[in-house]
Amino acid sequence: MKTIGLIAVLFALTATGCGGSMDLSSDWDPEADFTNLNTYQFAERVSREDDDPRVYNDITEQRIRNAINTALQARGYELVTTGEPDFKVGWHGSIDKRMNMETVHNDYNYHTTGWVSPHDPRAPQSKTYVNEWEEGTLIIDVIDPKKNELMWRGTGTALVDEDVSAEKDQSNLNDAVAKILKAFPPQQ
Repeated sequence: MKTIGLIAVLFALTATGCGGSMDLSSDWDPEADFTNLNTYQFAERVSREDDDPRVYNDITEQRIRNAINTALQARGYELVTTGEPDFKVGWHGSIDKRMNMETVHNDYNYHTTGWVSPHDPRAPQSKTYVNEWEEGTLIIDVIDPKKNELMWRGTGTALVDEDVSAEKDQSNLNDAVAKILKAFPPQQ
């Protein structure tokens, strides 16, 4: 079985410009204080029985941590391994199958001869097109360590592409995480 990283699965089209784009959103607790956040740690992730191994594996975990570190440290935040951080960072991911069906009717013919057999080439025709794709979502959470409550959540969703190298995976993920974290901290 081929193991594929979350990066390839979630965000390959985002950075490659192959017609894909990333939908971004964020939300936050309006009561949370974002003014004195300088240090962070990663939140401990609790495994679930239904975790998708394409998303939740050691390789993906490390790549996502690298991308989050790169984005946060570029903005002046410091990763600490001891003591109480100002905030914790966690992540979630998913891959979902999507489908779209579209029926096109070709009934633009006007017949003056009355009834037309369905086998007659002049008869109205319909054709249904089915498109299937996979869509990946990456969620980044910022947690208040004192209250253990969510302060901020950023989400990015994009098309799936499994055929990229490990280096391109990391590059794409770095780009996606930077885009998601661009909205952190929120402008209050």
